[in-house]
Amino acid sequence: MNTQIAWFMFFLLCVVFCTYLFFRTVPEPADVLYVNGRIYTMDEKMNVAEALATRGGRIVAIGAQNDLQGIVRAKQVVDLGGKTVLPGFIDAHAHLMSLGVAKLTVDLVGARSETAVAGLVEQRIRKSEPGQWVRGRGWDQNLWSTKRFPTHQILDKIAPNNPVYLVRIDGHAAWINKKALEIAGISSQTPDIVGGQIVRDASGNPTGLFVDNAMGLVNKFLPPPSVKESEEAIKLAIGEFLRYGIVCMNDMGVDSKDIEVYKNLIDRKEFPFRVYAAIDGPGDTWDQYTKKTATNPAKGPLIGYGDNRLWVRTIKLYVDGALGSRGAALLDPYSDDAGNRAQARAGKASCWRTSSAARRCGIRTRSSFSGARRTARKLTSSSSAARSASRWKSKPGAATKSTPPAGWNAR
Repeated sequence: MNTQIAWFMFFLLCVVFCTYLFFRTVPEPADVLYVNGRIYTMDEKMNVAEALATRGGRIVAIGAQNDLQGIVRAKQVVDLGGKTVLPGFIDAHAHLMSLGVAKLTVDLVGARSETAVAGLVEQRIRKSEPGQWVRGRGWDQNLWSTKRFPTHQILDKIAPNNPVYLVRIDGHAAWINKKALEIAGISSQTPDIVGGQIVRDASGNPTGLFVDNAMGLVNKFLPPPSVKESEEAIKLAIGEFLRYGIVCMNDMGVDSKDIEVYKNLIDRKEFPFRVYAAIDGPGDTWDQYTKKTATNPAKGPLIGYGDNRLWVRTIKLYVDGALGSRGAALLDPYSDDAGNRAQARAGKASCWRTSSAARRCGIRTRSSFSGARRTARKLTSSSSAARSASRWKSKPGAATKSTPPAGWNAR
């Protein structure tokens, strides 16, 4: 009996040893083997490798060059020539569609004066039909010698017949001309909008500058890009990201049209990128994902669409604006704009309602706030939410509270 057991154990060890030799000697198939590199693995020990093999767009082996050359059978070998290889970067806050549209419109980044901006816009107008909207993005008055916000008059001289809509570099202000004011029906009688500002002159007339929520008074008249233009914009934006080694991003503010464009490109294998998208605040898209109707169920979060290329499981809440466009809510007035502390774009009560709806649907929230006044209140709000989190957990079918706790005010 003992002899049989001994022979069985010997046989088992032989099987294990032969299996080990088999997997050690049979080459690992790969599409590409990269050698002679300085490859930062970013693992726990921060190891630096010399070679890396990929198959089907995924890493199948990484380590010393001699080791991989012995165990990998690759269709192609690429000599990196000692260059550095890093894991793909992830942009924590960007706007894919906005970047793409900017690539299709007038690029104003780096323009050193109002005159320089006007010159770039004029070049585009020469190629445009009368009445056609001219769009641009990227101007920054902080680069100009005057440091002042621009007015519509300089644009009126070069574009009397074309409406012009130029977005500031931070996306929180728009500079337009008189033609655009007329189309939007904006005058001295137009009231300011909550969470935004129509900048006016001493007589109360609009200067052509619209901050934060006030931008919506004008941009709703902009003709939407066609599906073809949207897809072209996305491809241009992805190409720009990939140039710098960015392979994934948090897309902070999308709507249902953007999402459908992404999905269509993914389905056609024309989306070599990964996006974690946040819905652009409460609105139609938000309702589609969270509200159930008689004919349509709530979509809920979209997780890992198209081989993990698209996720939609976050909503972005705009608490205030940006500092450069004087929309960040400060404790004290701006030093160059007496009396202006800026106002909030959303109050605590509305943020709380949206956050509670998000939690019920398995959707996360992200808040955008820049000013000290809103930062302090947001931190207080977050602390209160954390303390009361246990009260918000509900069993399936149980009622969930939808009112903020005592002590929260509307602003």
